[in-house]
Amino acid sequence: MAKYEELGKAIEDSVRLACEGKRVGIAFSGGMDSGLVAALASRYARSVTCYTCGTDDSFDVAAGKELAEKLDLPWVHCRISEDDIEDDIRELILATGVSDPLTISYDLQLFCVCKEAKERIILTGQGSDEYFGGRAFRTNPAPAAIMRGGSLLPALSWKGPSPTTRRSPSRWTPRPSRGPP
Repeated sequence: MAKYEELGKAIEDSVRLACEGKRVGIAFSGGMDSGLVAALASRYARSVTCYTCGTDDSFDVAAGKELAEKLDLPWVHCRISEDDIEDDIRELILATGVSDPLTISYDLQLFCVCKEAKERIILTGQGSDEYFGGRAFRTNPAPAAIMRGGSLLPALSWKGPSPTTRRSPSRWTPRPSRGPP
């Protein structure tokens, strides 16, 4: 097998085993990871619905809606607003017993998706950012070059996205950091 074929097969097999013949929801940011999971799930699941959590004007909501349309999958916006965020956080703390702000910042979106979803199985792309080199992997062009057999040097010397660039839903370009992930 070619260098990354085994990895691709492992990812596809994992998604297939999780959803084959079942109704599934996808916690869907419209990004590379959840997009891959949604596309693979649509091959094997009985039905797939994409759920994107965020404010009305958030990047993930725009990207999620756009990619779900391209994949021809149903899409649901799980709204987070100033009016109900405190109640959502309280409910999350009550349900999990965890009140650590960092954990809440990661878990709130998935919690809101799970509350909204009709499906019993929710798949995510969560964790691949960390596994494949951290959150900079999304905006750093060097990892793609490495995966094609290029040099590791650009990845080691990359200083992060320019503060003036942003990504649009229809193409991957760097955007400024919003602080710690």
